[in-house]
Amino acid sequence: MAEVAGPRRPEDHRRGHQGRGVRLADRYALVRSLGNGLWEVRSSLTGGKIAGVIFTEEHGAMVLLHGFIKKTKKTPKQDLDLALKRKKGGGA
Repeated sequence: MAEVAGPRRPEDHRRGHQGRGVRLADRYALVRSLGNGLWEVRSSLTGGKIAGVIFTEEHGAMVLLHGFIKKTKKTPKQDLDLALKRKKGGGA
């Protein structure tokens, strides 16, 4: 379960907890802006893998656009492009 302290925008989180991230269960996840209104939450998995979820904020709600597993901290262009397409209403 994530710690929740009331509704907050992603940028509120970044100002208040730079470098720490969001506490999810027993570990921290990093939240960062990807530009174009997209945000990424990532968390380390075993075996050096990283779980990533790209989301946006609309009308005070978090809208999940894409989830993936990656091996580096860099977000692959194809995953970013797919999330942007979905944000614009392009679907899968």
